[in-house]
Amino acid sequence: MNEPSPRVLAMLPGIMPSTLMNVVKPMMALQKRGLIHFRVSLENYPSHANINWSNIVVFCRNTEPRYRHNLDSILGKNIPFIYDIDDNLFEVPADTVDGRYYRAPQRLELLEQYLKAASLVRVYSDPLLEAIREYNKHIHLVDPPIEWETLGHIPEKTTGKPVKIVYATSRREDRLASIFSDALSHLLREYAQDVEMCFWGFKPQEFIDFPNVRFRKFSSNYDKFLHQFSSVGFDIGLAPLTDDRFHQSKTNNKFREYAACCIAGIYSDVEVYSNCIQ
Repeated sequence: MNEPSPRVLAMLPGIMPSTLMNVVKPMMALQKRGLIHFRVSLENYPSHANINWSNIVVFCRNTEPRYRHNLDSILGKNIPFIYDIDDNLFEVPADTVDGRYYRAPQRLELLEQYLKAASLVRVYSDPLLEAIREYNKHIHLVDPPIEWETLGHIPEKTTGKPVKIVYATSRREDRLASIFSDALSHLLREYAQDVEMCFWGFKPQEFIDFPNVRFRKFSSNYDKFLHQFSSVGFDIGLAPLTDDRFHQSKTNNKFREYAACCIAGIYSDVEVYSNCIQ
């Protein structure tokens, strides 16, 4: 007799690129294949019925002490859980908005509890695996995804002008653009008729008055973003990154997006990119 399919509950802090790409969409794909039964619940609207229904739970980037009772409930019922993490939340720069949030002592304490109690921890980079190893030995290194079916129509490359450059980010407070801002300012002035720059999701004040700079708003709907992004026909994509402990744990997301959209990338020479780019 066949074993019943696992009943998987994802209890998430919100719908964001990380939770959508790393948890919701893969689990929905497994459900479509008949391998699991799947439900989603936000941690601020917990459902006791969903918890009682599940026999495995998935958390992703959950660190909020107000919702500690969800973890306590699951542990009290002896329900195994997976903790999915794609950033080193212990090393978020402390002088940023996200850093002040994630590195608050009560959140770091709860993060440790999640990691130590998890039946499995999923990570997306070798440096993050090493950082998490002291909390849990049951760690699975996951290849980060790219969803080809979400791409729109990719225009054919032409030799026409202007050359379209793009920098896309979901960060509310982005400091990485400072890595290229001086060089880009010079380029936009020197070749004003030949180069067009697009900041997607981020609006640096120093570029507001450039006539050849465009801005597009961040969209939390990742499928919609990638469909639109791939359809513009950008020529060059910028991928700045600093070589510190936080950014070393990142994935090569820019490389996957740019390559999938046939965009030539300019990448910082750090291990995140040098491991996959010559």
